[in-house]
Amino acid sequence: MDDFYRYYAPDFNFLYPKSVFAYSEADDETNSYYLSSADGSMTLEFYEEDTSGSAKENVKKFYNKTQNEVHAIKYDPKWEDHQVIAGQYVANTNEAFYYFIRNENAKNYIFKFHYVDPDLNNDYNQEDYIMETIYRGCSFSKASKPRSFRNFEDEGKKQ
Repeated sequence: MDDFYRYYAPDFNFLYPKSVFAYSEADDETNSYYLSSADGSMTLEFYEEDTSGSAKENVKKFYNKTQNEVHAIKYDPKWEDHQVIAGQYVANTNEAFYYFIRNENAKNYIFKFHYVDPDLNNDYNQEDYIMETIYRGCSFSKASKPRSFRNFEDEGKKQ
């Protein structure tokens, strides 16, 4: 994990690859963070929103809003207190997205990752590894710890 950096925000922390992002903005007062690759083909945002209503309602609202912004979503919603939303961002391109939301204590914690996926039918390439490591390295995802690229690649070979 030496190729990744962990940033500690006031309410959460996250992991991102050191060598991918050339530009960043941080606002610790609003807990919002933005990173971009030099050519803009890969962006990463982390932020939180104050909310009301149930966790499931908030996650469903976010999903419905996302559905209107993207071309195709890969996963079926589960309507729990969190949701992965991923797929093709723009029709007839390799522009992909991976969003994660968790609602907790009247707040939505969100990250949005936009990237160019060289093969939308292969979920085990380098870009998808970066995406998975960001997900696993985000404290509000509550996922297991990040794994090595070799372990990630080996799982892909089993598919």
